[in-house]
Amino acid sequence: MELYLLRHGSAAPKSMGVADAELPLTKQGERMVEKSAVALRLLKIRFDRILSSPYLRAYQTAEIIAKGLGLKRRLEKSDALKSGATLEKIRPELEKAGPDDRILLVGHEPDLGQIIAAILRLGPGQALPLGKGDLCRVDWDPSEPGELVFILSAELLGQIARQAG
Repeated sequence: MELYLLRHGSAAPKSMGVADAELPLTKQGERMVEKSAVALRLLKIRFDRILSSPYLRAYQTAEIIAKGLGLKRRLEKSDALKSGATLEKIRPELEKAGPDDRILLVGHEPDLGQIIAAILRLGPGQALPLGKGDLCRVDWDPSEPGELVFILSAELLGQIARQAG
């Protein structure tokens, strides 16, 4: 399967009285993700399923991507992607996918970086961290180590989007 992992866009800072799960994207974070959606469309990257952490900032990120690609009906929340996510927690969702499926996971760090490392079988304690808005693609057959295809920074995705005008 083609597995894409996207870290949520820039979120509001933690503040007293606001639970971590309720922190929204900032306006800058929204614009960042909107540009990413344009870039994904230009790169002809599509998804069969979009699974998102239920945390507000991640779900807002997933919604913007889904809307930008016309894939709102393929968007689902997954508790397996909330803060503390691991490959073992998300594996049951991924096992539903066929070998040619393209799945987007939207979540948090350090979780996504650790999931990438686990898929690549880099060993305990390893991670390939993603910055806010960064996108990684790993091709993966769960019976074998995954293959890292690319990591695109939010900045590069923004540059691709700007080329469209």
